[in-house]
Amino acid sequence: KDGKTIIIKNSIVKLNGVDIDVCGNINKKYEFNTRLIGKNTSIPVVITLLDSQIIENNLSKELTYFKDIDGNFDFTAHFGNKKFYGDLNLNKLSFKLIPFQNLPILLNSGKVKFTEKDIYLKDFKGFYNNRPDNKMDFSGSVRDYIKSVDTDLTGNAVVTNDFTENY
Repeated sequence: KDGKTIIIKNSIVKLNGVDIDVCGNINKKYEFNTRLIGKNTSIPVVITLLDSQIIENNLSKELTYFKDIDGNFDFTAHFGNKKFYGDLNLNKLSFKLIPFQNLPILLNSGKVKFTEKDIYLKDFKGFYNNRPDNKMDFSGSVRDYIKSVDTDLTGNAVVTNDFTENY
């Protein structure tokens, strides 16, 4: 632009088979702002990336309660020298909850907002044991997710005979 700033607009970067739209700028003082946008991002690909420790996280202990994780989401993330925030819209998430005899869960909507320290979960809806009449929903927050993963979740579920007989 002015010889002092590099600008990137609508560049597609492929990361483990996921297309990410990148926009941003950086100047000679190394001040930068970046926006990443992903559509239909694979949840197993993200878990593999987190497991690689390229991105610092404390999720490996929490993920031991789940298996057969699948699904995808759309996201927008903004980051720069002094900021990191974004949002995520869940399209679909399926998994088995190991502590409940591998209870299958399907979430078909949910919204996430995140900052450099906290994650806020809202409007997660779905069902368990492959039966739409076994409705469930939850919302909550994860404070200081880089260090402690202080989690506060509130959920509701329709507990049917199906649950009491099978789990």
